[in-house]
Amino acid sequence: MTANFHHNARVHFPFVDFAKGFAMVSIVIYHFLLPLDFGFWINNAVSFGGSGIHLFFVLSGFGLGFSQISSVKGFLIRRFSKVVIPYYIFVTFTFLLNLLIPFYPDAGWKEWLSHIFLYKMFVEEYTGSFGFQLWFMSAIIQLYLVFPLIVKFFDRFGTLPLLLVSVILSAGYLFLIVDRNLEYHRIWNSFFLTFLWEFVLGFLIAGNINIFYRIHFYIWQYITITIAGLGFMALMMTGFGQTGRIFNDIFGLLAFASFAMVIYRLSDTNFFSWTKPVLLWIGKISFELYLVHYLVFSSFNYYLQKSGGHYSLYHVPVLLIVALLTARGFQGLMRKVHYGKLFKTSG
Repeated sequence: MTANFHHNARVHFPFVDFAKGFAMVSIVIYHFLLPLDFGFWINNAVSFGGSGIHLFFVLSGFGLGFSQISSVKGFLIRRFSKVVIPYYIFVTFTFLLNLLIPFYPDAGWKEWLSHIFLYKMFVEEYTGSFGFQLWFMSAIIQLYLVFPLIVKFFDRFGTLPLLLVSVILSAGYLFLIVDRNLEYHRIWNSFFLTFLWEFVLGFLIAGNINIFYRIHFYIWQYITITIAGLGFMALMMTGFGQTGRIFNDIFGLLAFASFAMVIYRLSDTNFFSWTKPVLLWIGKISFELYLVHYLVFSSFNYYLQKSGGHYSLYHVPVLLIVALLTARGFQGLMRKVHYGKLFKTSG
């Protein structure tokens, strides 16, 4: 396995860091708003926040395009130490806490073991245990496992063949699960092949970053792309139901990425200048925020229901602040235990 595009590059792209924060805070707010019913059209507008996950897959592939990779073993150990270990620690903490306070009354030893041994990604009844957001961990781990094959294919055939094959595999897989009526099942609609083309797209953008630097759109053009993408998303969802949702990922990605660029451009203005430092900071804790935010919601909702209260829109900003502080604390804990130093690798 060869190192890919930038062997010793430690490059920071302000928009990428900004987009990580924007995508993650959009996903978190979407999850916090999900239990509330605002009516059909507003509910669908709220669901747009969930499209941030598609941008996150692209950014994940993009980040690996700049990583130093000398061997398959080294790469997998490094990913394990940076991603899987924090995931294990979080799931174990949630499992132990759940023994004392049943936030997730249907989750126990079997569910915990399914996370630890990574087979929950193939068993429908386990995939949403300890927080349904953890489906993402299954998909991203699967993509990490096939990443060495992606690099080998790229080294041999180049950019366009890799992009074409990834699109064909993703589209073919989606047609297959729709044909078999499996599109409603999380283990099928969140299998790594669903997101392969997005992940590969990010990887290839990293290798052709100079081309993208030369692309310049005005803000009104990004707004136009956002509106067009939203229009196609609405058409797919209203006209084709769950099948439409399965196939609207490309429109969701285009709309969300363009909207992120609009916000990024606006952050250079005085009125929106506060958004840049805030979202850059959230971008640094985005992974930890994704892990912990639904536990924050579940614990809050548990005590709210016990006290006879009702969840409302006013609780969302409070939950967001608590989730951000919890994510920052979890990140600090991970740094203290120096889990990365346990896995010496040149990969």
